[in-house]
Amino acid sequence: TFYWYDTEYRFSSEYSPAVFTLKDACADDLGKEDSIAEKSFADFENYVRRFEDLLYAEDKDWDQISSMIDVDSFVAFYLLEEFSENPDSCRTSLYMYQDGPNDVLHMGPVWDFDKALGYAQKKKYGGDPKRDYVSQIQEYMGTEKDCTWYMELMKIPEFQDAVQECYQTTARDVFLTSEQLIEDYRHRIAKSAEYTESIWPVAEIAENCGHDPVQFSCWND
Repeated sequence: TFYWYDTEYRFSSEYSPAVFTLKDACADDLGKEDSIAEKSFADFENYVRRFEDLLYAEDKDWDQISSMIDVDSFVAFYLLEEFSENPDSCRTSLYMYQDGPNDVLHMGPVWDFDKALGYAQKKKYGGDPKRDYVSQIQEYMGTEKDCTWYMELMKIPEFQDAVQECYQTTARDVFLTSEQLIEDYRHRIAKSAEYTESIWPVAEIAENCGHDPVQFSCWND
């Protein structure tokens, strides 16, 4: 996460600038003696460190790497973030979880798309739709503050194959129909949006994050 300094329970990657924080735990006993939540987070840290040792190895062993992750969720996350050109991808609001100590690492749930899908026009924030984005995140963003897992995963032919298979069998149709889906939603929310705009005119809302956003004149735009 990009805002790790606000979190007490955290650890840093040994390979990338990523900092991992504890967002939620089933056991509500943080700070207590023999805390199950704290032990679970320590186990999670050990798991991530073992995974990164494999991921950042010069000779990457896909069998071992894939045995530690839910490949489908990692692939789906990649395609969605790449499609949306999300400036927050691999920087902040990047969630992952394990469902118990014997579970693999799952990517998701996805979150934080307020500046995605063309909102930011600067190339470093996703403004170049013809560039690979997530798989070249540090080069694209021009910073060294981003989690580089996908830069490493996309060096693995088996992961590339998994991405290609998911794209061809599932994601491609979703992406190609997205324009019509947006149009359907536009009609569905039209009356509600008009009421909203009468109270909060979007054209008058300033954006102050420096992402060079498109300035829309109304909700319909």
